[in-house]
Amino acid sequence: MKNQEGIQLAEFPLEELEVFEHILFHDTPILSHVQDVYKTNYLAYWIDDDAAYRWLMFRVKPIDLEAYLDGKIPFRNLVMSPKNDFVFFTDMNKGEYTNNIMVKPANLIPDYIPEEESFYKSGIDEKYTEFFKQTLSPVSV
Repeated sequence: MKNQEGIQLAEFPLEELEVFEHILFHDTPILSHVQDVYKTNYLAYWIDDDAAYRWLMFRVKPIDLEAYLDGKIPFRNLVMSPKNDFVFFTDMNKGEYTNNIMVKPANLIPDYIPEEESFYKSGIDEKYTEFFKQTLSPVSV
């Protein structure tokens, strides 16, 4: 594993995450959209493996996720967004979260920053069409 400096956390701060959809695969999911019990949206990106699988996780707004899935912005913009005060790293092994680190995106090591041209090119899935209709619709008062 590469050495990523940051604030070491005793526990992983995101609880009870459930997969909403796996977005990218390479033999196994490498980018997944997950939600916590409050339906807060996060992206989980598999970035390294050795004795465990290292994941980079961060909160994502539906409007930004839609722009990424529509091919309008690269994944790098989501990770490095000023909207992210922090991103989280965790090493997962046999269902356990270990080596939990909180990092400001500006302090990510270069190996963990996605490429500038990291655009999504597969188009928006039907499941997301409905998700965006529900989450991006104006609320009437």
